[in-house]
Amino acid sequence: MTKAHKRISREELIKRIGDSASHDSGKVHVIYNLDGYAVKKEGAKRARRIGLTEQEAIAFARGMKDRNRMVIHKPDGSMINVALRAS
Repeated sequence: MTKAHKRISREELIKRIGDSASHDSGKVHVIYNLDGYAVKKEGAKRARRIGLTEQEAIAFARGMKDRNRMVIHKPDGSMINVALRAS
């Protein structure tokens, strides 16, 4: 028997990303919202950049120092994990 996945709101997702890391995990999240895409370090309370296009947000995330993983949250709720640098 499989467990059903519950859909969560965008605000809850952002809160969970912020609360999920008590230390710097090296992940940066590219999150879609109504204002465009936002870039947020895992464990941070606020986004570093907001209102970007998807490509601008990905380019900004790739340029952040000390990042080794990027998680892209698509408008349909799917996620893509991307390795930025070898760990």
